[in-house]
Amino acid sequence: MKRLGGIALATAVLIVASLAGCSSTPDEVTQYVKQASAAEQSAAVGGRLHREGKALGPETSTLFQDAMKELTSADQSLAQLQATGSGATLQHRGLTAVRKAIDVLLAAQRELQAGEVSSASVERLRDAAAALRQLERR
Repeated sequence: MKRLGGIALATAVLIVASLAGCSSTPDEVTQYVKQASAAEQSAAVGGRLHREGKALGPETSTLFQDAMKELTSADQSLAQLQATGSGATLQHRGLTAVRKAIDVLLAAQRELQAGEVSSASVERLRDAAAALRQLERR
């Protein structure tokens, strides 16, 4: 009888642990989206400062590289989540927004390498950051 009680307790612990894992998926998605949002916002500010002559090319390049590392990390983390149901929908929306932010930042990096970040690129960086912030609030 003692053994049966121990098995039941172990089973209950496993069920609670698995349910806790499922319920944390939206929180994990939000965490990674916040990470990406902060990176994209930093890139937008860096691009604006560069356009205004307040940040040199090498500084802006480093900032863009750091932002890209954060975005890539968020993308990889989101892709590894094992979400289901509404969590999977949120995960998909997060991945879509983060990948768009990566594309926008890549374009800004190319422009910087060519000599100047356009005002249109700065605006796209801001827009991508705003989309991520909106998703944070889900």
